Amino acid sequence: MNRLHLAVSVIMHLGIVLLLSLCGCLNQANPCHPDVPAGRIKGWVSSGGLTLDTRVEIKRVNDDDSDSHVSRYDVRPSLGGYYYQDLPAGRYIVSLRASGASYDYYHADAGLTHSRADCDTVTIIGSRPTLEINFVLGDFVLQADLANELNDTRCEITLHRRVDDKHYDFIQGFSHRKYVNIANGHFITGFAGILPGEFRIELELKHETGSGWNYDSEHIYAPGTYDPAESTWFNVSADSITRVECNLPPELARIEGRVTGACLEMGVIDSYRLPLVIAISPDSSVIRRQCVNFPDGGSFSFGYSLAGSAKLLVVQDGIRQWIGGETFAEATTYNFEQGQVISDIDLVQSGLAVSVNRSGHAIRYLELRFYDPDDLSPLFTYDSYSFGYSSLFGIPNLQPGSYLLNVTSHFWADNDWRPQWFDRATAPDEVQLITISTPGEIVPVAITLEPGGEISLNLEFDQEVSDSYRVVITSENGSGYWNIRENCQSGQRITFSGLPDGEFKICALQGDSGWDPATPIPDTAVWYPGTSDVDSATIFEIIDAWVIDDVVFEMP
Repeated sequence: MNRLHLAVSVIMHLGIVLLLSLCGCLNQANPCHPDVPAGRIKGWVSSGGLTLDTRVEIKRVNDDDSDSHVSRYDVRPSLGGYYYQDLPAGRYIVSLRASGASYDYYHADAGLTHSRADCDTVTIIGSRPTLEINFVLGDFVLQADLANELNDTRCEITLHRRVDDKHYDFIQGFSHRKYVNIANGHFITGFAGILPGEFRIELELKHETGSGWNYDSEHIYAPGTYDPAESTWFNVSADSITRVECNLPPELARIEGRVTGACLEMGVIDSYRLPLVIAISPDSSVIRRQCVNFPDGGSFSFGYSLAGSAKLLVVQDGIRQWIGGETFAEATTYNFEQGQVISDIDLVQSGLAVSVNRSGHAIRYLELRFYDPDDLSPLFTYDSYSFGYSSLFGIPNLQPGSYLLNVTSHFWADNDWRPQWFDRATAPDEVQLITISTPGEIVPVAITLEPGGEISLNLEFDQEVSDSYRVVITSENGSGYWNIRENCQSGQRITFSGLPDGEFKICALQGDSGWDPATPIPDTAVWYPGTSDVDSATIFEIIDAWVIDDVVFEMP
């Protein structure tokens, strides 16, 4: 062998060694080559036998513990298996999602989990054999026989999975919540691919009311109770079908009645102001809600799938009234049984016909606050939003009795009238009582709004600023708010109108969010004339609707 042949032989030998070394490096998934195929993952997806359309997803875990999508594999129901090959070395998360669902099942050493935080990663290296990860689920079938008259009624079914004796999960997704239509009181439906465990079954029967846009919902827990604490936990096992029957009486109990009086007399029956009748069980849990159907003369009708008891509450425009008594304890208790109809329940509303006048000025954003004349405790507040220069409106759903009425405005409103008792009395013990003597009576109430004081100021800054400010006027001690102006900029003229007689302070808050006006003013406030100390702030006094003008608020 001459030297040339020897040189060629050596070069070829070294090339083969280098190539084998590179192959070894590739097979071991050297970190220098993280994208080189190194391993495989395979497995099966199974359940109790219902058709299961799923997708297995593989995500690579990054150095910062975030994950990035690698691939998806659609698992055909006829085969049930999946297979990934040529996966680069690294850590991976393997998850399963049923078709149409909004959540995932994650692989974990202790068993499948819905929580990304509780899952376990798998590691791919070249020397490790193919990893096998299986998803073994269960199926659930619910058959329900309900009242025969429940036809073309929608039912929402929710499965709640038990975590421990005190807690359970609600899993949002089509596999654990679905809608079905009831035909002649019957339906049967299945849930494929359920995470094995114990489940509580909730049925929400949606009885459509005559208004066409509102649903009167009835909540029932299998096998047949209104109380979730009395319901049964059903076990869903792996690779099996759990079948549950919910058989309820074939006839409904029914409570029927009418709400009439002021709401009809004054025409307060717009779709967004309809009276709402709420059936509440003696343990204070809500059983049913239904808007009154005025095309049928103000009627309501509750159908009950189970026997029980309820008290009825009527709510309209934020005003509450119990049927049969002034309080929950005093309200009439209606006991109902299947096939029984309780009727002739009539609530005749009383009301107020309110006229509001503020000569020459618009009336906006009134709050009418009603108080108990015996102890001045608040009873309810009626909000009247935008009226004209002279206003007439009705307040429905009142019951006979005596009331004190105070008129004020929303804290953010720009009104030139001041808060007052409706008859302009100066003290509560001087206010004229508003008295409703009989059910159905409509009492006229005339309100003339008095002008209030005014403070105007200019907000100025020593340097250019980009943030907007909230400017707040408060009572003298600075502990609450009286009115607010938002999105205030440098050089802007800001006016507070409709101020009552009294002493006030003014502050500015940087930014237009992050503060709830129902809470104390934060320490970051700048008080006029430019101090962070509320005790050092200037006091503005209003007497007999004074006007204070040309105040310059120089911000530090």
